Amino acid sequence: MVDLPHVITAMDGELMARVVHYTGSQPGLWHLAAPFDPNDVYDPCRDAETPFSLWNLPANQAELLAPGRFAAEALFGTSAILVDSAVDEKAVAALTEIRGRRLETGGFRVDGMQDLPALPQLMDVAGWALIPVAPDRRFGLFVTSPAHAPWVDSVRQWCSRQGRTQFHVRMEGGLLKLIETSGAPESRDRAIAAEIDQFLGRMDRYFRLAEEPLLPKIQQRIEGVRQMQKAIEKSKQEKTGARSDSTQGIAEGQPGTAH
Repeated sequence: MVDLPHVITAMDGELMARVVHYTGSQPGLWHLAAPFDPNDVYDPCRDAETPFSLWNLPANQAELLAPGRFAAEALFGTSAILVDSAVDEKAVAALTEIRGRRLETGGFRVDGMQDLPALPQLMDVAGWALIPVAPDRRFGLFVTSPAHAPWVDSVRQWCSRQGRTQFHVRMEGGLLKLIETSGAPESRDRAIAAEIDQFLGRMDRYFRLAEEPLLPKIQQRIEGVRQMQKAIEKSKQEKTGARSDSTQGIAEGQPGTAH
């Protein structure tokens, strides 16, 4: 992936709309059968042999780009990715087989599409892909073939205009490094203000919370999140220490410390 044109930013309907606009395509969720047929009959459990090209139907495009419940669950709860619905299905299927691998700790991991060894070849066939990434899939990795690098540049420029934080990955000293770029300052401030206004509007509309009673609740939640992050970090350190003790015990021919 690091050698391909790419950009990472928040995964949402606005990003999908930009990708559709710049690529001039009608995307589908690979590899899931489109929920609507040509007669607009909805069936979320269609046969896997349903042509992928049916994603180009207006009802399926509306479901994906809204996104509707089917598409939202697929985007944030499965390994589905967005590609052009006009792709060569057989060629893409031959390149997107993901196999699990055993870790040194004994665990088993199935890599995401962003780790696919054949990703460059897939881009040659598909042209582009939008891949939800991160454990909760809340970020979108937009990646293209080198021939379509201008699409990535367009998304980067759009992110800057919208005040969005964006990322890209590059190799430094033999290690992958995630590079963060903030949006243009004025655009970022406007975007933050707009999000705050929407949030305050929802709180007032649903709960009749004005500014004064809301601030203590926000501070309470911030502190709660901070404490949770500390607890998660502490748990990670304890697990790392436990593995180190176990490894040392094995090296010395003694049982490792169990936690």
